[in-house]
Amino acid sequence: MITKTLIRGVSTPDKDKENTLEMTSLYNSGFSDFSPNGVFKIHRIIFGDVYELAGKHRSINIKKR
Repeated sequence: MITKTLIRGVSTPDKDKENTLEMTSLYNSGFSDFSPNGVFKIHRIIFGDVYELAGKHRSINIKKR
């Protein structure tokens, strides 16, 4: 399922296709690194165009008060 609405705006069909191709490429490459660094890589690929800190350690507390 491809989401049409992003946090910073509305995605385009071209961006959706690009994201799908990136994830398909990752899957087809046999990606199996589920260490913290591997998960950061997946997070960066999926959310890199949405969040500034995608794929990085957070240095701020985001806990709901």
